[in-house]
Amino acid sequence: MACAFFLRKLFKLGYLWEPIFVSDPGSLKEGLDSIEIGYLGHFLDQKMALDIKFFYHDFTDRIILFDEFGPEFYSRLNEYEQAGFEMQLSYTGETDSLHLGYSYVKEIERDNSELVEAVALSSPEQTLSLLYSHRFANDWLGSISLFYVDDLRWNFSAASTVPVSWADLKLARKFKTTNGDLDVSLTAQNIFDEEKINLRGRDSGERRILLSAKYSF
Repeated sequence: MACAFFLRKLFKLGYLWEPIFVSDPGSLKEGLDSIEIGYLGHFLDQKMALDIKFFYHDFTDRIILFDEFGPEFYSRLNEYEQAGFEMQLSYTGETDSLHLGYSYVKEIERDNSELVEAVALSSPEQTLSLLYSHRFANDWLGSISLFYVDDLRWNFSAASTVPVSWADLKLARKFKTTNGDLDVSLTAQNIFDEEKINLRGRDSGERRILLSAKYSF
């Protein structure tokens, strides 16, 4: 692997040398064959939409970076397959709105079995998100959001070793004044007080109450 440098000017502060790694001309290239079948439908006078997609991915000569061993430690996964589906359901009414999203990804082992588990964790097997909001008669807007993510590994030094789920509540309203608008909101994060939530190495397993206000004029 060859290394070149790119000179970039940083306004009036000076110059920065940035390394650029270029692969050898004779090295193998990553390949991907993909098949996708989808459906999009609208119902209830266009208020509801359903979007479903089934997919199959066949990777060849996929390059894996083990970043905890250094920036140039790579390994090659000769053949790797995954299949799954994604679904989104949304509804928008006069006072209520709902959005539901779900995805399922399953890895299919072919060879290089010692790498399959590591690669499989690069994307969660199941993810779920749900957002519901309701506008009350007095212009208050309330919403609840639910999330679930299976265990995953962004790279070989940052990972979530257990499934993560959390829920948030929010109540907000806009007040109009003669000189501008005042937006206030009260948000309760992680209302079930889930513990051991570790996303990208940051522990956030605690309940939080946030009060915010914004004035526009």
